[in-house]
Amino acid sequence: MTRRREVEIPVWAQQIRHDMVDAGISITALANEIGFSRAFISGVLNGTRISPEAQRRIERWHEKNFRQSDSNTKEAI
Repeated sequence: MTRRREVEIPVWAQQIRHDMVDAGISITALANEIGFSRAFISGVLNGTRISPEAQRRIERWHEKNFRQSDSNTKEAI
């Protein structure tokens, strides 16, 4: 029996995932917008895949699509 490795969601991805859920944006929609497969982006956001390029694209997408409000929370634009 193999043991599953416990993986924590990367700190940089936690707020992005939270904002996506709040705005009703799927991983599929994000993946289509930034040019990667849904499975690959899911792995990057879950911490099971490492891709500096995908992380950069996700962060740029997040900055473009969400803005900081006065209450220190992000809102979809």
